[in-house]
Amino acid sequence: MLLLPAFSAGAAVYQGKVVDTKGQPISYATVYPADDPVSGTATGTDGTFRFQTTASPNSAVVVSFIGYEKQVIMLNRLTATDPLTTIVLSEQPIALEETVVAAKASKQRNKRKQMAT
Repeated sequence: MLLLPAFSAGAAVYQGKVVDTKGQPISYATVYPADDPVSGTATGTDGTFRFQTTASPNSAVVVSFIGYEKQVIMLNRLTATDPLTTIVLSEQPIALEETVVAAKASKQRNKRKQMAT
């Protein structure tokens, strides 16, 4: 039986940490090289991530999470050693349209009221 490694030879390791503007870690943010999105990952509960890719060090890395502005940084800004590169995501206000909720009394409810009186 032939077992293949999970990552190909020649792939570089990159790691970092994703936080908000208050320095709080952002869990489950998406981090991936634009040229190789399959090798991307999600941040852990402490905001850290680690992935391997064969993408060029001059490639862009996309970091995103719902409710935050997407960041695009160069892959060569990330390192495989400590200290971790910290990526800060800013909150992105989400404009919601007005929602109207209408209610209508059911006939069954009206019959119960008539029986009670």
